[in-house]
Amino acid sequence: MSIIQLPLKIAMTFERRSEYMARGYSYEDCAELPDAEIDNIYEALCKLGHDVEMVGDIKALVERLAHDPAPGWDLVFNTSEGWRGRAAARESRVPALLEAFGINFTFSDSATLAQAHDKTIAKAYRSPSSKDPAQSAITASPHSTALANFPVFVKPAAEGSSKGISKINKITTASELEPVVKILRERFPEQEILIESFLSGNDVTISILGTGADARVIGIREFVYGSHTRDAAEDFLSFERKMTSRELWPYYRDTEIDMKGPLTAKACETALAAYRALGCRDLARVDVRFDCQGQDGKPYVMEVCSADLYTKGPGS
Repeated sequence: MSIIQLPLKIAMTFERRSEYMARGYSYEDCAELPDAEIDNIYEALCKLGHDVEMVGDIKALVERLAHDPAPGWDLVFNTSEGWRGRAAARESRVPALLEAFGINFTFSDSATLAQAHDKTIAKAYRSPSSKDPAQSAITASPHSTALANFPVFVKPAAEGSSKGISKINKITTASELEPVVKILRERFPEQEILIESFLSGNDVTISILGTGADARVIGIREFVYGSHTRDAAEDFLSFERKMTSRELWPYYRDTEIDMKGPLTAKACETALAAYRALGCRDLARVDVRFDCQGQDGKPYVMEVCSADLYTKGPGS
């Protein structure tokens, strides 16, 4: 068994929001990208005594490895979100390259990231007690009639930070479905559009630390929608709500980590099952929503964020 010698030589891979916006991309395009947080992580690692090299995105990483295929890094602190190309594979590109070069890196591997970023795969993992998962279907056509019961929710299958989510995504009648799917397919042509039953119950985000059997819940936050906000009728978190006044955001309720409440326990069971089944490691966030209010609600995985470690507000 090898002994790790401290301090470590660490490289950082990332995309910086300000740099991409300077290239002409919109704020929504760059919504998942960090900025000052990169510097905060760099400073924290340096304060711990490590030798840190800030590399940047995958293009910078390719240039760096082409110049020196054996850079001598002990570890790459990877928070790359990826950019362009097939949406579900974006986050897996830097890890795949590092795996090819045999370089250790933080957080989940390329296979896990490719699966977790695709909601149609991540949603398949649920609590063993949930026998009837919320219906969902992939549509390759705006004429899909996969779901007969309303309301349903329509969204991009591989986006984060509520990108592509607005007031139109909650569909209450069949006549609304085709126009909304068309809008989303035009806006996100490189990915599938997910149509799913709208879940009206408790909405929680769960932070998990560790790997495999050692993984454990370290924090839970519930989003509470209601009359306390100026947009009380919107019982989900849209991109507009995230990017505008905090008065529009749902109220937060932090749940005690002892998980004594039955709903909390069910949500954590579901989140941990998804985390382990996908093979997540080190750290991730799992978003879970119940199909109805009350103690009879069943929890379902909405999203597994195994690379998005910077998000502020809901889901932090």
